[in-house]
Amino acid sequence: MTTRYTSKISLGLWIPVFTAWCGVIALMIIQRVWVMVPLMLLGAAFSAYCTFTIRYVIDDGNLTITWAFWKQIVKIDSIRKIKETNNPLSSPAASFDRLEILYNKYDTVMISPNDKESFIHQLTAINTNIQVQSKRKK
Repeated sequence: MTTRYTSKISLGLWIPVFTAWCGVIALMIIQRVWVMVPLMLLGAAFSAYCTFTIRYVIDDGNLTITWAFWKQIVKIDSIRKIKETNNPLSSPAASFDRLEILYNKYDTVMISPNDKESFIHQLTAINTNIQVQSKRKK
């Protein structure tokens, strides 16, 4: 069974990015640097494309992470731990409400599935050895 998850999108992450793009485009228009406006619009469109194409697919024992033109496949059996994090480092996640997935011996990736509980439940049903570390106090 294939399950697809989209990335959670955080306004706290996207409002500053959107504001920056609008500010640069407005500055180009005010300065009458017309040749740069289409390039800035393309850059803004590419940023939006990268954000809205983030997908996490669980299928055939693999977690496939896609982000624009980038694709990563993580074998679910190699996942050791899933930790909740707000780490702001660059990753295929459009929100600061993230999961850090530790797999193999030293590999890690941060993602932000919309439905974290269902996502974690599905992964731990496939690999019962995954440790889950939550930020919530019990």
